[in-house]
Amino acid sequence: MADRQPLVTDSMDQTDAHSARFSGRTLREELSESPNPVSKVRLVAHHAKPTTSIMTALSSWMPEMASYCISTVSLFAIVAVVQTRDGKPLPNWPGFITVNFLVSALTSILKAGLLMPVSEAVSELKWLWFAKPRPAKDMEDFDRASRGPRGSLRLLFQHPRHLLACIAALITVASLGIDALTQLTVQPYDCLWDVSGTASVNKTNNYTAAERSGGNSNLIDVPMSRAIYKGVLSSDTDRSDIFYDCSTSNCTFEGATYYRSLAMCHSVVDISADVNAGHNFDLPSGLNTTYHGNLFATAESPPVTDDPEEGPLFAFEGLKYGNFAFRASLFPCIHTYKGLIISGNQLKHTLDSTTTLPRINISSTPYFSLAGDFPPLPGIDCTPSTTRQGSKTCAVRTLKSGKRYIVPSEEGSRRYSESDDDLRFAQSSDISFYDPVCTYTFGSYATDAIASYLRTLYGKRGHQKSVTGVWDGMGDILLMYLYNDGKSNMTIAETYMARLADAMTVQMRRNGAATNSAPILGQALRSRTCIRFEWQFLLLDVVLLVGTAGLVAVTVFMSWRNRQEMGRRAWKSSSLPLLWCGLEDSTRRRFGGMDYAGKELWEKSKVLEVMLGRAQDAEKKEPPSPRETDGESEMEAAEQEEDMSHLEGADVTDEMASSEKGRFLDSGWLVLRHERDIPASKKGNVVRRVMVWLSDYLPI
Repeated sequence: MADRQPLVTDSMDQTDAHSARFSGRTLREELSESPNPVSKVRLVAHHAKPTTSIMTALSSWMPEMASYCISTVSLFAIVAVVQTRDGKPLPNWPGFITVNFLVSALTSILKAGLLMPVSEAVSELKWLWFAKPRPAKDMEDFDRASRGPRGSLRLLFQHPRHLLACIAALITVASLGIDALTQLTVQPYDCLWDVSGTASVNKTNNYTAAERSGGNSNLIDVPMSRAIYKGVLSSDTDRSDIFYDCSTSNCTFEGATYYRSLAMCHSVVDISADVNAGHNFDLPSGLNTTYHGNLFATAESPPVTDDPEEGPLFAFEGLKYGNFAFRASLFPCIHTYKGLIISGNQLKHTLDSTTTLPRINISSTPYFSLAGDFPPLPGIDCTPSTTRQGSKTCAVRTLKSGKRYIVPSEEGSRRYSESDDDLRFAQSSDISFYDPVCTYTFGSYATDAIASYLRTLYGKRGHQKSVTGVWDGMGDILLMYLYNDGKSNMTIAETYMARLADAMTVQMRRNGAATNSAPILGQALRSRTCIRFEWQFLLLDVVLLVGTAGLVAVTVFMSWRNRQEMGRRAWKSSSLPLLWCGLEDSTRRRFGGMDYAGKELWEKSKVLEVMLGRAQDAEKKEPPSPRETDGESEMEAAEQEEDMSHLEGADVTDEMASSEKGRFLDSGWLVLRHERDIPASKKGNVVRRVMVWLSDYLPI
């Protein structure tokens, strides 16, 4: 090691270094006479140039590669954390741990792991930059850029032509947006999530409710009579929630892409053209109004078709004085709905189609019935069987029109008899069997009871009900709503009948026959805060990681190639090379110059204690004691005398020599002076050694 040369040289020979510095000329004069006004200082390691493979060169970049891998793994961890919660509620993790906390923590690791290799690459580019003569201030520019965004922004404008340095600076500056943009990948929104609770919607295939009086007459049940009045006199909102149950106010029914239920339908036809105008207004049925008597009158309508299957449950005519009349009908039907949900405690569905039940006019009380391919819910087999087997137990005949109906014995209001006159309407006496859930019936008792009740409200055939009087307008409350203070028209009549039919439908679904009328079951939902994964906000992270990989790869290659030429390993952000340059000449000669192995510099620095001081301080030190005097002390004294002899023997004026000598003695040159050798220390405990080793690889 003693034959190695000093590390610092200039554009002149090594032996002229001190004479040039103390030749009597000022530093400004030396620079002004130089071909290049910028002082050309080179860092040179004098030794044989080693030949190493690129893989060997990569070994000195292991901490940076480990840091980059940690950063990449952090990005994948962010994706995994957010993706697993995408479209799901915020988890109830223990303590303060949340998705945002994990993303924030992983983002910090990602950013630190990303910037560590970028910083080291900038530092290595600094040494590569000074492989050629460069302004000394560039050392400060690169050093600042390796510390953070402010120095990187400065480097962009100071060295715009240094492509790699500018890429590194851009990555560092752009990293300021990592935290904000990565947090945007977690987008919260209000959602509905499955919870335990009640979720059901009533439907029915059969309605047979009625009360029997002592004389075998059928009376309407009280809930239906109340529903009729309430439906006409109240708003839709007041009765929209009476045939479903949703404990959380939000429910879904994923299995019910469609469903069917027995309902009450209506129709309103304008028959104003049939009104006979005159002093009185009347209809062919005999319904009439007079200016001084009936302002508005209603009565049961006579049959308007010869087809017995088309008969309604009840139909009535309405006539207003002034040449306006309509015919309104109510008839049982099947409603097919789609898009069933309950949101905000409001049932929402779309009426997709309506199928009318044929009227079965047997000699006793008629009823309405329909069977066929009408499954109440998806997945139910509604094909017939010729024999009673399995779930196919309901006997069905076919009408002459082709529609199928339940035979009287299955209707539930009478006993079956082959002599029943329903055969008058059937194609034959053949019977097929359907699953009961594929059949729909509005029973004979209910038919008789409701029709009788509506006759009392709107008048029997030939016995009209009316709103009377010109000024007082007295009459039944239901007729008063239909009359609407003399403003009755088709729109009002249509709205009136729709409300009446809806109210009856609701009651039918609430109070339908238990047979084949199981409710639709769904899933209760509760409003929660869910997460949406917005992956596009990770594009900056991906771009910076790719850019960093390219930057480090090119820097490693250039450093390896420079090692082949200059004979040094990657120094990166180490400050030891510059500190070694500042050592006193005697100390450098004793410990040797800089080897290409950065580890050797590190090992030497652990046993060398130095202090930053000025050169003239060496003259003020007390002479060493005899036991400390050795070859080194003599060498130091010789060097000091040599330095002063350069100044004293120079061909300069006394004034210049005095001035220059005074400048040296007053201000001096800052050097790292060797104080003492540090005894070799023990390796320390295992924990300390492990933590020191880990610190080389942690991305912080």
